[in-house]
Amino acid sequence: MPWRGEIQKKNRKGEYEPHAIDGVVDEAFDDLLVPASGSVPNEQLQAIEPFPVADLRAYDARYLAGYEVEVYGVNLWDAWDAADARMQRDVDRALRRDAKLPPSALETWPEWSGQRCRHVLVPVYGIDYVYRGARYRALVNGRTGQTTGRLPKDALAMATGVLILLAILAALVAGSVALLKAVF
Repeated sequence: MPWRGEIQKKNRKGEYEPHAIDGVVDEAFDDLLVPASGSVPNEQLQAIEPFPVADLRAYDARYLAGYEVEVYGVNLWDAWDAADARMQRDVDRALRRDAKLPPSALETWPEWSGQRCRHVLVPVYGIDYVYRGARYRALVNGRTGQTTGRLPKDALAMATGVLILLAILAALVAGSVALLKAVF
């Protein structure tokens, strides 16, 4: 995307005068996924990316057999707007980096080409559960195995785990001491 702007530079007399600057920022976007879930926060879905779109297959109802499936919570037009906003943020960041000025101070001529969209289902397996009054959610990317979520912090379970580890360590030390006494 071509851009131009103006900065103030000091001349030999120490006075500031306008100086024209220009450049080109070229950003490419390919397979920008927009979550359409109404129940899973986008941050959690982003934590289990990527979803390899090169492996997409045509829809087959057997993929979903036995699973509960969420209906799209975001319509295609809202998803388009969300993708457009993300692309614009990336372009603005590139402009800021290239021109060293805020994008609002620049004149630009954006040219988008090859835009298209499609609805796709990606395999995300989730579990929601309540433990001692607190709600927890875990997600797994069914293609890559990437996981995200929080575990409950149970002091008794953690203390038991520490005691078991200490017992194992004590047994190893005792066994090593007994072995050393037998050898020497």
